[in-house]
Amino acid sequence: MPPIRKYALATAVALFATATAVIATTAAAETGPSVMRLIVPLSYVHFHATSNGSKAISPGDGFQESWLPPHPATASRQDAVAIATFRQAVFLGTITLKDGQLVYAGSTNNQDNAVYAVIGGTGTYQGARGTMSTHPLSHRRLQIIITTDGS
Repeated sequence: MPPIRKYALATAVALFATATAVIATTAAAETGPSVMRLIVPLSYVHFHATSNGSKAISPGDGFQESWLPPHPATASRQDAVAIATFRQAVFLGTITLKDGQLVYAGSTNNQDNAVYAVIGGTGTYQGARGTMSTHPLSHRRLQIIITTDGS
């Protein structure tokens, strides 16, 4: 093969490889954070507590809680479990959304005004990272703000 054709072929292969790498990097690039806001009427929350027998909250006490909105729009369910430790509780929960579930975890001494880590999920949220925060709006409603990293 003449030298000019060798260089032309080598250049074409290099350009193709570079273009493929740029397209792959662009497709895998982060799209920016995503924020969802949910309002939870507390009358729709189902709660079940367990106790180790003492009257005060103590290590080993726990609870399970579910939120089942009667007319699901963005979220159709939230489930959480917590176990009391010393002065705090450790939480693990899921929120079921239209395109999958988000999994969150953390510890707090005030579950109604807290920030939890989003640690993964299913469907669209597989591998999700971010935060889920809870903020009381009144004694009847709670706001949940979910921020995912967008990757």
